[in-house]
Amino acid sequence: MNNWRSKTLEKLEHQPVWLSICTTAIITALGALLVCNLFYLHWEENDDFYMGSLANGALGERTSYIVSTNIVVGWVLKSLYLIAPGISWIAVVWEGLVALSFAVILWILQKRLGWANGLAIWTVFLLLFGHKDPSKKCE
Repeated sequence: MNNWRSKTLEKLEHQPVWLSICTTAIITALGALLVCNLFYLHWEENDDFYMGSLANGALGERTSYIVSTNIVVGWVLKSLYLIAPGISWIAVVWEGLVALSFAVILWILQKRLGWANGLAIWTVFLLLFGHKDPSKKCE
């Protein structure tokens, strides 16, 4: 364990919690950028567009009562569309939740297995499940 990589990983394992959370967030953001640049991301169905349109007031009034979505998520979407209606908040929220779930997975793996093993397993997990297979077309 005399090389610089081992010493760096040892330092990561003994860092304060807030620094570990920040490191996890940065690694997750870099992983998300990697997946977004390597693979084509798209929605499988068009119901997300309609749910976003409902929250943004497509039927005359913004509403948090969105079909097949929890009322809390609907309230968050409605509030975001009130602040900035030009942004597709439903896509931002769903992708944010996916990124948050990958961050939680990385956090758990690094706490249980250490940074080196946890990051290696998380990277494989991200590349296997973090994207839509471009060979499968929507029909």
